[in-house]
Amino acid sequence: MVEENKMMGGSVNYDVLKNADDKELIKQPFQSFFEEVFGKPLSDELWRHQFIHSPYGDTALFIATVGTKIIGSALQIRQKIVIGDKIHDYYLYTTSAILKEYRPRGVYAELLKIQKEYARNNAASFIFAYPNALAHPVLKLFGGFKNVEKITLIKTKLLNV
Repeated sequence: MVEENKMMGGSVNYDVLKNADDKELIKQPFQSFFEEVFGKPLSDELWRHQFIHSPYGDTALFIATVGTKIIGSALQIRQKIVIGDKIHDYYLYTTSAILKEYRPRGVYAELLKIQKEYARNNAASFIFAYPNALAHPVLKLFGGFKNVEKITLIKTKLLNV
C-alpha cells in the first residue's frame, strides 16, 4: 500500500502492482471496474497482453481502492526511444480511469504523483501520454505534463515491414 486518504466515508488506498500474481488477484474486480468506466468489457486476452504479459516487460498497474472496490487505476508501460544518439528509458502512461463519483476528489492527481515517483525511482527520463479530453487538463495541471509542440515522425509502407 502506497498511501491512504480519507474520502467519501472510507479510506482510499493506493497500490502499485508489478508482478503478474498480484495483478491476477484483482483480475475480476478490475474487469468489472474497466467495464463500468469505459462501457465495454476488458477481454481476458487484452488483460493478459496489456496488464500481465506485455512484450515490453515492466508494466506497473497503479490502483486506488476504497475497501475492496477499485475506484481508479492507471498503467505505465516501460519503453525505450532513441533521441539523437542517446537511448532513453521512459514510461507510456495508459489506460487511466477513475469512477465518475471520485473524479473531483483528487484520486487522479494522487495516482499521478505516485506514478511520477515510481518513474523517477526507476530511472525513467520521462513519461509520455496520449490523454483523452478529460485527462488532458488534469495531466497538465497536476502532472506537470506539457504538450509536445514539435515532433518528427517517420513512416514506412506496410510492405517494407
